[in-house]
Amino acid sequence: MNDRLGLIFTLLALIGCTQRENIPTYPNMSVTESLKLMQARSSRIKDISGEGVITLTDPKGQSARLDAAFVFAPPDRARVRAWKFGQAVLDLTVTPDATFLFLPRKDGHAEQLRSASGDTSRAVREWLNLLARGFGESDDVRVSGSQLIMKTPNSLVAYIDRKTLTPRRYVALDESGRERFSLTLDQYRTIDDTVWPMRIEAKSPGGLVRIDMRDVELNDAPDTAFKPPSRAERLP
Repeated sequence: MNDRLGLIFTLLALIGCTQRENIPTYPNMSVTESLKLMQARSSRIKDISGEGVITLTDPKGQSARLDAAFVFAPPDRARVRAWKFGQAVLDLTVTPDATFLFLPRKDGHAEQLRSASGDTSRAVREWLNLLARGFGESDDVRVSGSQLIMKTPNSLVAYIDRKTLTPRRYVALDESGRERFSLTLDQYRTIDDTVWPMRIEAKSPGGLVRIDMRDVELNDAPDTAFKPPSRAERLP
């Protein structure tokens, strides 16, 4: 009996961890056609906000979970805030002119968040910009099987799934060509007439930062949502 219960709980856990995406799919099309469709779909997003959980995993595999709130507004505004036991531990704000970081607590998690914030904000900015404008005529975009591969002006490589026309990964390489940072977007959901990733994962030598989103709302954020705290530092 205990073995059967154990098997049932294992299956339920596996089902919960492998959520299947249910979003529109498209036949393979040219880069130009892909651009037009992505622009049309993303034009419905003024901003998107919600709550969720941030999971921090250090290089040794130890992890911690934080409550989080987020808001994104293509092409160049975002804010992610996090709390632990009701106390603020992170406020990362991306604006058109700069990125601001506020870490109220000075502990090991703060250092991990700091090390990941620069690359993460840069990749998020590229992602939001892509959502807003799609591809430009001068962009370095090529078709590779089931993917569109795009080199961004900030030396990131973006991978877009051709079947769903959704950005899936942003990768930064070091001077030797090895991957030093990646931003992964998955578990896309249909929200009104557009799609959105419910999980964002940033990976670097300093560890893993994963945002799992819930209670997502479209076009409901006030302009003050992107005002950084007065004590936030401006990142280079």
